[in-house]
Amino acid sequence: MGLGLVALGVLVVALACVGALVVRDRYDRLHLLSPTTSLGGPLIGVGLTVELGLGFTSIEVLFIVALLLVSGSVVSSATGRLLAQNAGDVGGERVE
Repeated sequence: MGLGLVALGVLVVALACVGALVVRDRYDRLHLLSPTTSLGGPLIGVGLTVELGLGFTSIEVLFIVALLLVSGSVVSSATGRLLAQNAGDVGGERVE
């Protein structure tokens, strides 16, 4: 079961990467990061935890997954805001 979750997580990440290669708009590419941070990473982390059993390494993996879940949306939002400012779509100073 653990390896199946890891494989599913890797599939999600791979599909998001292929989608990022196909899509040309930078905002659409940014949206393709969401499945990676909210679904792919946690699936891989939980799969590794199931496969390894509960121990120090598994706790570290789950901690990293929790950080990814918390910080992924914040980083995506900040990146989107910076892209929009550089394009002149929102107020604020233009960042060079």
